[in-house]
Amino acid sequence: MCVATLIAASTFGGSAHGRAAEATTHAPSWPARALVGSWSTTPLRIIGGTLTPVGGSKYDSAAAEAERQAVNAWIRTSGAFDGVADFDAAVRDALGPARFLPAYDSGDHPHPDDAGYQAMADAVDLRRL
Repeated sequence: MCVATLIAASTFGGSAHGRAAEATTHAPSWPARALVGSWSTTPLRIIGGTLTPVGGSKYDSAAAEAERQAVNAWIRTSGAFDGVADFDAAVRDALGPARFLPAYDSGDHPHPDDAGYQAMADAVDLRRL
């Protein structure tokens, strides 16, 4: 039997694209949510990846951060995935969790540098694949 793995991760632009970000304690309104129900019938192992910080970037807003936190809480606790790669925990700054740890920030703020990508790769539990 062949086993394939999909690591599901996403980004969002929040209010920077003119749409209001809505925080919710329920399943978030992001496009990948529609796929989650259909994944259980496939031979794929699905690893959900949390959203990384965007603090300091053009996407930074209180609404975007609230939505990111709500999405991440859902990814971590919903049970919708076979495992979770907590990219947020791997790269965020403990002193400013809405931002990348400076050692992992590429300089544009919503994207990690090479060390940040390595930290994200290290967050994937290969035993779950």
